[in-house]
Amino acid sequence: MRLTTLEEAVLNAMADRNRSDAAAIRSQVGAVTVLRRENTGAGFYTYLKPSPSQILVTSRVVKNVFAKICSLNNPMVFLLFSDKGIIKMLEGAAIAEDTTAVDFSNVPFEILPDR
Repeated sequence: MRLTTLEEAVLNAMADRNRSDAAAIRSQVGAVTVLRRENTGAGFYTYLKPSPSQILVTSRVVKNVFAKICSLNNPMVFLLFSDKGIIKMLEGAAIAEDTTAVDFSNVPFEILPDR
């Protein structure tokens, strides 16, 4: 499976805002495969298998991205988790809202400015 427009925009924003890991994130996302997705009702998890890369992410958790999601009152926060420098999971977390009815594969959204 491929990244959704939302997932791709969030990962690009993470690379833009985390300069120390920008090259590693872009390198690993270059040909990423989505292993599976899970809508938790409080957001979502996207499990990733990145392309082979010699550039490793130095942060265990990459953050600082928020997005306004159509149909939610509050912005969602996004976190990218890595293990031994390899990105593994993107998490989108809603703030006190139920996401079970949200179709994250094609929901309108807006990446918010850096906070």
